[in-house]
Amino acid sequence: MAVDFDVLVENARSAQSKIGEQTLWKAAFALEQWYFLGVGEGDDLQPLCAVAEGHVHLLAFTDEDRAQAMADQRPDNKPASVVHMDVQDAVDYCQALDQGEEVAGVFFNNGDYGFGLSLASIVERYRRHAKDP
Repeated sequence: MAVDFDVLVENARSAQSKIGEQTLWKAAFALEQWYFLGVGEGDDLQPLCAVAEGHVHLLAFTDEDRAQAMADQRPDNKPASVVHMDVQDAVDYCQALDQGEEVAGVFFNNGDYGFGLSLASIVERYRRHAKDP
C-alpha cells in the first residue's frame, strides 16, 4: 500500500504535537528508496542540489513519478535523469555532504507538499527511527 505523503505533510503541519512530524519522517525512512534528479553523465552523475527555502538543498523525492515530473519540467531545460538510492545509502550521502558547507539540507517533494530538514537532522533522525520499530 502506497503512503500518501501529501496527507502526511498536511497532518504534520496541522498537528498540535510532534506526532504528525514524527509519522512523516518515519514514513520517509521506511521507504525502500529515495529518488533524486541526476545531473552529469557516467561516473560524474550526481544528485541535483538547488536553492529551496533560501538555501542550497539536496532535492529528493518520495517516489519515482514525482522525481520524473520534476525532471520533465526543469526550468533551465538541462537534461536530468531520475536516480535512486536505498535510504541507508542516501542518509550516508547526506552525512558526507554535511562535511562541507555548501548544502544546508534535504528538501523532499517540491511544491505545496514539500518538506525537509538539515543534513545533520536527517542523519540523527534516521539513526533514532532506525532503532524505533
